[in-house]
Amino acid sequence: MIRGLAIALLLASNAFAQTQPTLTADERKQIGETLPYLLDELYVIPEKGKELAAQLRASFAKGAYDAATTPQALADAINRDLSAANDRHLAVRYRNENAASPVLTIDAWNERRAAMRGAGPMRRAVPGDPNALRAKNFGVAAAEVLEGNVGYLRIREFVPTEEARAAVDHAMAFLANTDAMIVDVRNCPGGSADSVSYLASYFFGPERRVLMSRYTRPSNTSMESTTVDIKGARMPGKPLYILTSGRSASACESFAFTMQQWGRAKTVGEKTAGAGYNNMIVDVGRGLMFSISIGTATHPKTNKQFEAVGVQPDISVAADQALEAARAEAVRAVSRNRVSCEEISRLACRQ
Repeated sequence: MIRGLAIALLLASNAFAQTQPTLTADERKQIGETLPYLLDELYVIPEKGKELAAQLRASFAKGAYDAATTPQALADAINRDLSAANDRHLAVRYRNENAASPVLTIDAWNERRAAMRGAGPMRRAVPGDPNALRAKNFGVAAAEVLEGNVGYLRIREFVPTEEARAAVDHAMAFLANTDAMIVDVRNCPGGSADSVSYLASYFFGPERRVLMSRYTRPSNTSMESTTVDIKGARMPGKPLYILTSGRSASACESFAFTMQQWGRAKTVGEKTAGAGYNNMIVDVGRGLMFSISIGTATHPKTNKQFEAVGVQPDISVAADQALEAARAEAVRAVSRNRVSCEEISRLACRQ
């Protein structure tokens, strides 16, 4: 039985490999010209982009990738070289559904980029198809009232759609009467900065507040992520705890970072991934998608970033213990607040 399963898995693996196109020498040569060009033109730190581009050009020139005859093999080989940059966003990935796309030339990219100009700062495209996003409830994985009247919200991904905002609204309405809140981004890989701002706005008052300051190199523009109007009740004074792990990345750790840096929340769990740059995805052809870091995100209050260093937890515990640790801390905070309020009431009565 086990042997039969192993054979079936092997056949499935071979079938997957056979669905990949075979890269020609000319296609590989063109990719070897396009990727370094993109690094030169787009990478968030120009000097580092030029260094990475030179390394890739040298590897292509000396035939280091000649044995990579499929897109996945080429992506794996390139990523081994790019890993030295210690940039969690910088990578080439293979998508089988894009395997028929032609290899991107430098001229074709320049035409594409010209079309992007005038549309504002470059943003990451909406991930996934609508049916898949709906099946994941647009990134809102759970909403629950825990013992002690502590609200619990688990975010799977910050999806950049109106449906995602509606899902957040429904969840926050359900949790509106809790005494404290926990937001769980422990296994959250990223998403949209705008969706981060929307959820964060629930935990501040109605006055506009800058959450992160952003710079995008390709368009040479600066912008601010701010609190926005929301449809539900705000919770500006409610104790807030954010659960983190080493798998919290990009937009998900941005949520934890900005709330922590403002002193609005305590983070509980493990240090996050450190994927602090903003990225864009370029289809370079034959199913190869190039994720390249193009912008920075800086906290306006502390002038700090979390790229490469991650978000350090205020309460450091193993990720699988973070929920109970945060709940216990939330219950204690609520109890302290009640005692403080009672003391204030007694003093008022004496006067």
